[in-house]
Amino acid sequence: MQNKIVNFLSAKGGVGKSVIVANFGEILSEIGYRTAIIEAPSFSNQEIILNALQGKKISLQSASAVKISQNLTLVSPADGAGENSAKFASELKEAGIFDFILIDAGLENLKSFAQIADHNVVLCANEPCAISNTYALLKTFGASKKEVLFLLNFTASEEDAVMIYENLKAVAQKNISELNFKLLGFVPFCKDVAECAQNRVLFNSHRPFSPATIALRQSVSRFLSKQGLEPIDMSAYRGVGGFLRKLSNLV
Repeated sequence: MQNKIVNFLSAKGGVGKSVIVANFGEILSEIGYRTAIIEAPSFSNQEIILNALQGKKISLQSASAVKISQNLTLVSPADGAGENSAKFASELKEAGIFDFILIDAGLENLKSFAQIADHNVVLCANEPCAISNTYALLKTFGASKKEVLFLLNFTASEEDAVMIYENLKAVAQKNISELNFKLLGFVPFCKDVAECAQNRVLFNSHRPFSPATIALRQSVSRFLSKQGLEPIDMSAYRGVGGFLRKLSNLV
């Protein structure tokens, strides 16, 4: 397979982006994909979320790198933020060391990473301020003609996720004619997520049957399918097929 840069971005802080990136990366790594997570300008958030102090530091040219698990590595460019970080991500892709490079970008680095990413995933929380700020962010993608994937966090239900997406898409397409905006999925509000964050563990591996884990695994599965790759086997999770059927007409 051709390796990919996947840029996760949000229009404001506090929407759970770093936690989602960490769990998204762990899911990919569990099914055998060599996965790197880059946080710029530093990996201070991911270092805490992934409990990186317990990981093994490895040698990687022009970077600080910590091996979290067999297929998951936390990477930070040695020369700081800005365009240098985007260049580093591109060079890391060209090196072919990883199958997927997930970027957890700060607000100051949104533009540079969005330009070099193969996929941009916009994360939004289910709150009015985050939704309105997300619309403003989407305007920056109109001229690029790049596909933008939408992932809603802290939502009450799949129905709410679909409704928010459809409303946002309707407004965006009316005013941003060249925007290619697709719904990837949602992660429901779940107390397991907060408990795992407090304990510095990932909800995917420590709460494998929580609603948040099931929903995020569905989103990762849909993402893999878009790459022409085998989706995740969800047969262990009963009663979740309806979500995939509902989204099939939207993505």
